[in-house]
Amino acid sequence: MPEDDESTAKSEPREETQAKPDKQSVLKELYIDLLGSLVPGLFTVILGFAIVLVTASTVYNLVYRQFVSITQVLISLQALLERIHYEIAVVIVVSSYVIGAIFYRQDPKRPDSLSALYVWLTAKGSDRPGLAVQDRNAKGYTDAAKPKCVNVAVWKKWIGRALPRFYIWMWGEGIDAQFPYLCMRCYLASRGLTHLLNYLPWCPEKPDTLKLRTKMFINILKIRLGASDPRFGRDIVRNEAHVRLATSVWYSAFALSRLGISCLVVLVGCLLYQNQTDVHSNCIPFVFSKCLSYVLRDFFPPIMYSPIVFISVVVALCGVMKYELRRCIHYMRVREVVYVLESAHLANSRPFVFGVSDLINKEDSGECVELCRKCEQKSASTDPTGGASRGLQSIHV
Repeated sequence: MPEDDESTAKSEPREETQAKPDKQSVLKELYIDLLGSLVPGLFTVILGFAIVLVTASTVYNLVYRQFVSITQVLISLQALLERIHYEIAVVIVVSSYVIGAIFYRQDPKRPDSLSALYVWLTAKGSDRPGLAVQDRNAKGYTDAAKPKCVNVAVWKKWIGRALPRFYIWMWGEGIDAQFPYLCMRCYLASRGLTHLLNYLPWCPEKPDTLKLRTKMFINILKIRLGASDPRFGRDIVRNEAHVRLATSVWYSAFALSRLGISCLVVLVGCLLYQNQTDVHSNCIPFVFSKCLSYVLRDFFPPIMYSPIVFISVVVALCGVMKYELRRCIHYMRVREVVYVLESAHLANSRPFVFGVSDLINKEDSGECVELCRKCEQKSASTDPTGGASRGLQSIHV
């Protein structure tokens, strides 16, 4: 009987430890939903409602000649919000979550491909063979060996930075930005992280291994890491939440910019319709001063200044946000993959058994190192620390 009591006493803490991951999983889901859905949704709803309100009030003033100021509209809304502020708050939160969830479920490949193209175009020629996403059709690639340097024309760089989707449509056939990345081994080998090559079963130099490249491989590693130690899962979820936040905000800025441009077109169309009978009587085409006076006084009345400026500022803000996110999204996703692989390596080196041996391709690691030898030699020759960054090369599974 005492032995039974001791056995039951020992089993109770195990039940508690098994219940903790369930609570933590709920908090993780809430954390991801908060960053990936609710925050971009609030951003979209607030600015989108402001754009629509300004446009609708301006169109009403132009069509019905009432000239109701936006201040009067805001005062009326304030009086309404004071009466039903709880209901309005619930509607705003729910609509923000729904709209943010739509952005959250969008494929991250679109902003990631644009970000990978930005990294490819802005990188040095000697660094391009060591990127996770490469243009395999670029000049310098051969079937026999990896190139030491890949150069891109200057005019193509500017086109790719200004019009990335046009660049991909014209010259982007060789850019494979599908996650996980095709040239991830090249990225690891060029940075001396050869101890992680065993955890990637595909290699761009071996076509028969490309079928093993799938998102589910990274997801399986995440699941096993979370089951082995909740601390791994916490950090992985944080990185994933940051990536989802960046991609959701990119889609939110994309939608707001399209909405703003559409509202600007509507405003200009209403102005053209209202002033089409006064063009020939008020404007003298050959006198610049009178044309400018007509444009400022009649064609764009003072009531149009604030809506046009406000919507233009929102569109410009969204454009800046998309450009800045394009510079960092790809880096964030690459960091997520490296973090998962390093966590798997750390968990696999612990005394307890970590179920990852069936995913490790030990026979292929040596050959892959030889294929990436040029990248390693290149990085060693340009390393100012004298080879200190290659210390991890001696670590193997």
